[in-house]
Order: sequence, then C-alpha cells, then structure tokens
Amino acid sequence: MINYDLSLIKRILRNIVIATMFFSFSSEVFKYSTEKASWYFAKLPIDIAKAIKLSKKSKLGFGSARVMAIINQTQWKTSIFPESKSGSYLLPLKAEIRNENKILEGGVVDIAIEIIH
Repeated sequence: MINYDLSLIKRILRNIVIATMFFSFSSEVFKYSTEKASWYFAKLPIDIAKAIKLSKKSKLGFGSARVMAIINQTQWKTSIFPESKSGSYLLPLKAEIRNENKILEGGVVDIAIEIIH
C-alpha cells in the first residue's frame, strides 16, 4: 500500500489552481482600419492587463499572451496583444466570432479569457 502525504497533495493542488489565470470583463468593440483591411478588437480592463503582465505569462512575441477566449457559447484559442497607448491588451475578434455572436462595432460584449501556455 502506498502512503500519500495529503497535506503535500493539497498544497500542490492549491498552487495549480492559483497558477490558472481566468478573467471575465465587458468591453466595447472597436474597429481599426487601414486602406487595405479592418480589424475588430475588445480592450481588456487595465487592472486585468496589469495582472497578466505581472504574472510573467506574456512571454510570446511582442509581449503577447496566448488565451482561451469565450463569448457566449463560443470558445476559441487566440492571442492578446499589448497596446502601448493604453498599457492594456487587445483581444482580436475575427469575423467568424463576430458573426456567430452578432457582435457589431460599438457593441459591448461580455468576455472571459484564460491565459494558456
């Protein structure tokens, strides 16, 4: 029979839960256009952006971070990108996601993200 140190297992599990970064917020959708294309984004609240930056989990190119994003019943993997002007991150919203959830420019959406590796 194997003896398990339950207090050690509890500490390990508690650290795993703490290491998971999950946030939910509401954001107004805005469009960024050039002559050739347009992109739609939702800006993360600054307090959430600061928590992500402090976590050291934003080690990808250009300071981006991989996330699992959820809007309504739609879930997808993407990246969030730092915006130097505001000090926050931007979540890109591709056409498929906007169409599926009837998201329009200027609309406010409820979003959940989990930082992933």
